[in-house]
Amino acid sequence: MSLQFVFGASGSGKTEYLIRQILREAPKDFKKNWFLLVPEQDTLAMQKKVTGHPENQGKGMLNIDVLSFNRLAYHVFEELRLEDRPVLDDMGKVMILRLVAEKQKAKLQLYGNQLGRPGFLDDLKSQISEFYQYHIEPPMLDLAAEKAESAYTRAKLHDLALLYEAFRNYMDTHGYIVKEEILDRLYRHLPDSRFLQDSVVMLDGFTGFTPVQLQLLEEILAAADRVLVSCDVSLDASDTIYTRKGPEDLFYLSGETVKKLTEIAQRMDVPVLPAVNMNLMDSISGKERDITAPLPRFAKAPALDVLERRLYRVEAQALHAEAGSRGPEREKPKADASLAIWEAGDLRQEMEAIAGEIERDVHERGLRYQDIGMILTDPESYRDIIYKVFSEANIPYFFDDPGSLLDLPYAEILRSALEVVDRNFNFDSVLRYLRAFPTVTREERYLLDRFDNFLRARGIRGVSRYEECWFTESEEEGKRTSEEDMLRLMETVRVQKIVPLLAMRNATGGSGVSVLTRVGALQKLLADIGAAQAVQALSEQIRETEPNRASEMEKGIAAIDEVLQRMGELLQDTVVSRREFRDILDVALSEASLRVIPATIDQVVIGDLTRSRFSAPRRFFVVGVTADQIPKAEADKKILTDRDRALFRSLSIELAPDRMEDALVQRFYIYRALLNPSEALVLSYPLKGRDGKGCKPSGLIGDIQKMFQDLKIRKLRNETPVIYTLKEAARFLAAGMPDLLLSEEERLSAEDGAWTDSPENELTKARRFRENARKQQLTYLALLQKSSEPEYREIPEQLFAAAFTKYTEDALRETTAKEVYGEMLTGSITRLEQYNQCAYAHFLRYGLHLSERENYEIRAFDLGTLYH
Repeated sequence: MSLQFVFGASGSGKTEYLIRQILREAPKDFKKNWFLLVPEQDTLAMQKKVTGHPENQGKGMLNIDVLSFNRLAYHVFEELRLEDRPVLDDMGKVMILRLVAEKQKAKLQLYGNQLGRPGFLDDLKSQISEFYQYHIEPPMLDLAAEKAESAYTRAKLHDLALLYEAFRNYMDTHGYIVKEEILDRLYRHLPDSRFLQDSVVMLDGFTGFTPVQLQLLEEILAAADRVLVSCDVSLDASDTIYTRKGPEDLFYLSGETVKKLTEIAQRMDVPVLPAVNMNLMDSISGKERDITAPLPRFAKAPALDVLERRLYRVEAQALHAEAGSRGPEREKPKADASLAIWEAGDLRQEMEAIAGEIERDVHERGLRYQDIGMILTDPESYRDIIYKVFSEANIPYFFDDPGSLLDLPYAEILRSALEVVDRNFNFDSVLRYLRAFPTVTREERYLLDRFDNFLRARGIRGVSRYEECWFTESEEEGKRTSEEDMLRLMETVRVQKIVPLLAMRNATGGSGVSVLTRVGALQKLLADIGAAQAVQALSEQIRETEPNRASEMEKGIAAIDEVLQRMGELLQDTVVSRREFRDILDVALSEASLRVIPATIDQVVIGDLTRSRFSAPRRFFVVGVTADQIPKAEADKKILTDRDRALFRSLSIELAPDRMEDALVQRFYIYRALLNPSEALVLSYPLKGRDGKGCKPSGLIGDIQKMFQDLKIRKLRNETPVIYTLKEAARFLAAGMPDLLLSEEERLSAEDGAWTDSPENELTKARRFRENARKQQLTYLALLQKSSEPEYREIPEQLFAAAFTKYTEDALRETTAKEVYGEMLTGSITRLEQYNQCAYAHFLRYGLHLSERENYEIRAFDLGTLYH
């Protein structure tokens, strides 16, 4: 038994060292097992690294395995033949909490009236998960309540203890466990297992360990022959990890990990071997390396090596201040091409520039899409923009972000159906329900538009109007009028789409309806209206152009059906109202996530700041580096406040970090994210957000600029986009067509007028920008005209036709006028007034017979007519 740490800065080669150690030593003794223990989200990437490593001659892993703590648990459970207890995910927790909270409602002092508040169950679920993760027992909450000075805090902790205990009792009674309990169960049974006996266990990629993980490491130390743990540390030799530091230190988490594991080893009499310092050793040759030379990962990116040494370092900040006071920036290195900062006008321009850079990397610099990674500080703001921009550029990408089931078409159908019944078939809810159905053909869309017009014109509102039969077949065929044909068509839609809703309403009406009954009625509705078939038809239509989205839609059907089934199984005879059922289902769908397997290996991986893992990309983009995203301010909606957490700390009860500590820990995640690439890093930010409001760059931008002498911000507003596809060229040409058609004098006049108050160099830049854009437009015009694809070859002609179209006032020919208005001109004063006001409006109404959609309502205009 032994414990050994592997220290090194980010990019020093810690992972490379561990993999080479395994691949060199494992073949010497196939009876000895070697395990790489990594975070759950990093397992696949690590498996690829091991199997594809140059040292792995056979490209296999006979006595080598890559595990996470959860995967280790399932291996041990399988070995010991333990009973497979059902595990509740976040969705199941919300359902059980809703059930037990309703039963405890009368005893609650604070939360009795908040059970139906939107978001409360989600917050409560997160808090219960934290209690499980940090081994908090209900008596601990009671103890904290006794020590609390505030009556509000006492009531809060009383309710939390009550709900937590009721939740645990329900879980024990019904044989469920939560996913946080998997490791507790592993801890209880690991001493009986021989799975790790005399093995070598290497832990890599962890930023820290929870209390239960530390307990497991104690058992792993007892069972394994050797345990190696990698930790990020500073390159500065004087900044030792063994010195006690506060959360403000960048490597505070590493220091805490070393301290706790060392204490465990000493308590167990396990020897702690001298640490391997990768800052001083080459991971490939094992020879000593010069600590002043760039780290192995950054051999081709000197600026990133500087970033690693100076980011968030107090001594580096002091160095900047000292250099500034001396005048010449002698201590600051020059920036190079491996680090860039971009400033865009808005999110769309930001993504277009990134797409152009990716295309240049692939088409001109020899990179593959899989060599490129991207982090979004705010994924939801960029998701649809990435879809549009990358689709136009034909860039394959994979969003490493579990999408919510709420966003899928199948979920929208069932949620809108529940809203119709809940709102008693009001007009807006019925229209939302009908529009939720994916329409594949133009005829389907036209039919829905006609049904919309019919409902408006007839004033059909409320359930009673939909219960009526709108058309009865006549026995005398051939005598139907156009009105009857229209009624017959509308009745068909009513029977297909509305009658099943009425059946669900009748099945779930009244009080005392259980969740099981409501789920059954909803499942029958989805089957009757063919919701799954409609979504599948849409997915087939888009499969060729959007394979990831098509796969997401199809898998979403099964995932949502499973949510409904689990609701029925977990809540069964629990009586809930229609509104409560909708709220529980919405929370369940938002908690349930859908992960899609990438359609191809060669694609750009897009992730978030804390959860995503990247396998050493060559080029890396960090997008949306604004002041409100880095550091990201934690929303003040957690049940336990910072003051509550301070109370628990005073009682020596460990919980998750408070907001201040969390903000400091964020810096470590930012540090690791920025140092992912091996060749180039681009940080970008927009000046205008999704809501149109102005954005400020993060303070991180200024900090990085201060590290270098000449790191300039690239202004994307003064650059023409990089274009590689005809679709992009057509859009760029259409947007710039007005400028392209201006004469030289008109262009100069427009530029002088727009830049009157600007410096001469700004005017020169603007003229150069417009001239470059004009040259590009002419190039794209020629490419489109010579295209082999007819749809693109016709675009220039269409654009020029539109650009040179001029209105010339002319009278209608006599024959045309007679065809439009007839031989005998009939009219009214109103018609003449209309013609006098606007001849074109008169033509639309009386010539083409167009009219506004009829609405079954009395307007002020109608009242005036009645009075008249």
